[in-house]
Amino acid sequence: MKFAIIASLATAAVLAVAAPASAQMSSSGSMSNGAMSSDMPSTCQGMMDKAKAMPPQTNAAKSDMAMKQMDMAKTDMAAGKEESCKKHMQMAMHDMM
Repeated sequence: MKFAIIASLATAAVLAVAAPASAQMSSSGSMSNGAMSSDMPSTCQGMMDKAKAMPPQTNAAKSDMAMKQMDMAKTDMAAGKEESCKKHMQMAMHDMM
């Protein structure tokens, strides 16, 4: 009897952990990026401003990747490629977390 209770508690714990992760799955099956929440600015410039206000990344590799993504976003913004700019900023902000 104790084994059944422990097993059901373990199953509930696994489901409790798995449910939030599955809730973040996008329709393509990949994890959604937490950076794109409802309070995310709708323009690339707004995303850049928000990224500048974020605390610095302590992981050097992730910081380098974020800077490269921001450089690509700036290049796209200068070329008038708003959607591409926003995608690079989304990846940069993900690397900054």
